[in-house]
Amino acid sequence: MSLPCNLTQPQENEYLNCIRCGLCLAVCPTYRVYKNETASPRGRVALARKSLEGELELTPNLAEQMYACLDCLACNDICPVGIRPADLALEMRHVQEQIRPSGWKDTLFGELIAKPARMEAATLPLRIYQRSGLRRLVYTLHLRRLLPTRLRDL
Repeated sequence: MSLPCNLTQPQENEYLNCIRCGLCLAVCPTYRVYKNETASPRGRVALARKSLEGELELTPNLAEQMYACLDCLACNDICPVGIRPADLALEMRHVQEQIRPSGWKDTLFGELIAKPARMEAATLPLRIYQRSGLRRLVYTLHLRRLLPTRLRDL
C-alpha cells in the first residue's frame, strides 16, 4: 500500500542518508529494552524507507514500531549525518493516523475529549450518582457484590 496522493512523504530524502553506523543504538532506550533492530532508530528509519518506497505495507505492526519511540531525541543528537530518526518516527505516526480507518471507539472518545461540553454531558450520570447519595446507599446495602468483579472496585 503506498501513501495516498494527498500526503507528503516524511523527510523525503533524509532517510536515504542513513549510513547505518549504529551510533543511535547505544542511546536508544527502546533498543536497550527490546534488543531488536526494528525497535531502534536505525530500524525505524529502514522501516519508514521501505514503507514510503512502497516495499512495505502500512500495517499495525509498523505503527507499533513507530509508537515504540519514546521521543527522547537522543538519536537526533548523536547521528553523524544529521538524520533525525525521532522526527521521522513522529511523521510516520502522523501518516499512519491519516490513513488508518477510525473505529467507533476512536470516533466516540475523540469527539468527547475534543468538546468539553460533550464530556460534561457524558459524565453527568456519574456525577449525579456520586452527589445524590446513591453511591453511599450502594455501599451500605452491599449492592456492589452484584456487579461484575471488574466494576466492583471502581
